[in-house]
Amino acid sequence: MQHHLRRSRAGEQPETFHRPDSPEWLEAKRIGDAGESAVADIFRAMGFAVAPDESLSVDLLAFGKIEVKTDRLASTTGRVACEIAHRGRASGIASTTARTVAYIIGSEILVISTDVLRELVDDLPDVPAGEHATIRLVPIEEFRSRAIALSWPTGGGR
Repeated sequence: MQHHLRRSRAGEQPETFHRPDSPEWLEAKRIGDAGESAVADIFRAMGFAVAPDESLSVDLLAFGKIEVKTDRLASTTGRVACEIAHRGRASGIASTTARTVAYIIGSEILVISTDVLRELVDDLPDVPAGEHATIRLVPIEEFRSRAIALSWPTGGGR
């Protein structure tokens, strides 16, 4: 693939902006690198292995395990149900090896570190739930305050 510099027109950045040695390019690169570093730090904090990889025309590669849960009642009850046991044995967030948990609640996905979620449920009382499960109910606003919120299309996604 061949890249060409285009001539600047009125209101556009000058042609020198695209040169890797220009002050404008160096400043844009510094800002972009800081942003990439911040995003990498967020994913690392959630337990992902993160590495730069420009060979695939991307800035970062992130690898990690994610436990995905859907809570159909949280938007109505105002509490997120976190399973901790099933038939008396540790399950859900108490046993997962995933470093990150994603809860689908209505049209949003709340992504949270497993360790942070375990801290949130630690002092909450056990609540018996259907199918021989034991859950702990986290107030949704407290959950949101510790998670990263993403939107997704309602109606089942794909």
